[in-house]
Amino acid sequence: MPRRSLAATLAALAFASAPAAAQQVLFHDDFEAGLGNWTASVSWQVQDDASNCFQHILPFPSGNQVAYFGNPVSCTFFDAAWPGNLDMNVGVDLPATAQSAWLTFDSYDEAECASCGWDWRFVYVSVDGGPWVFLDESDVIFDWHRPVMDLTPYLGSNVRIRFHFDAVDDVWNVFLGWVIDDVTIVAADAPLTYCTGKTNSLGCVPFISTVGLPSVSSTTPFRIVANDVGDEVGRLWYSFKKSNLNFHGGKLCIKAPMQRLTHKVPKQTGAPPCEWTLSRNFNARIQSGLDPQLTPGQTVFAQWRGRDPLDPAGFASMLTDGVRFTIAP
Repeated sequence: MPRRSLAATLAALAFASAPAAAQQVLFHDDFEAGLGNWTASVSWQVQDDASNCFQHILPFPSGNQVAYFGNPVSCTFFDAAWPGNLDMNVGVDLPATAQSAWLTFDSYDEAECASCGWDWRFVYVSVDGGPWVFLDESDVIFDWHRPVMDLTPYLGSNVRIRFHFDAVDDVWNVFLGWVIDDVTIVAADAPLTYCTGKTNSLGCVPFISTVGLPSVSSTTPFRIVANDVGDEVGRLWYSFKKSNLNFHGGKLCIKAPMQRLTHKVPKQTGAPPCEWTLSRNFNARIQSGLDPQLTPGQTVFAQWRGRDPLDPAGFASMLTDGVRFTIAP
């Protein structure tokens, strides 16, 4: 994993493919300034990349320093004091107006096993100063990885984060321990429409709408709907960049490279003449794994295109406006 400068890290956290309004970094700590945002038990400390303990896991994800649970002399947690907590001592307000929020951090776990009942690497959340509640666990060992943990249920609240390490027993504790970097809390706006639809042969302007939460884990659909279309098939197209270019007598609202989904047949859901809709559950696409770029934090731009044989512009095509949304955990 190549080292990033602080500026590059912050730029990545802002997810450069998305407009600034799409999501907001509410908290970020790369430990380059120490543990000022944290209250640490004795076995949690800041260490730098000069230590012999970390030569096999360099480079760090960013900068020269990380938070570390373990003994920097023995380079294990065999003789470290556990359990131990790294508690955020500043609260973060999650906007009530956001649609989703999540915690992410870079993690290197060198422990007995992953999710096996020993060597816990648990993450807790405290809401509005309340008790610590289990949020999730870091469950990958011997590799840098980036857990993403959902904070959406706590929108409108003030949250703090705890990283908790517990070896549970005194067997197989000669591993490095837990290394953390780039702790970040992000909130994302609700889907936002932009661009303009194209007047169709019915005299209507097709428009896009959404229902639900775009998410990699939600079992509830996230539907992207084309409203006021004719009785013709259409396709949902998406990209990671927006546009507003003249196209087929209307506007192309997304920018290449683009992906297109299979055709959908319209349904009658309204009153004539604008009585037809096209609908696609985009969470099915996110969760299919067919597009590895559809991950938490990614901002997507989408537009419906379809047939309109009597198109007054002469292109036999239908175009809605566009919608921008950010994928939640």
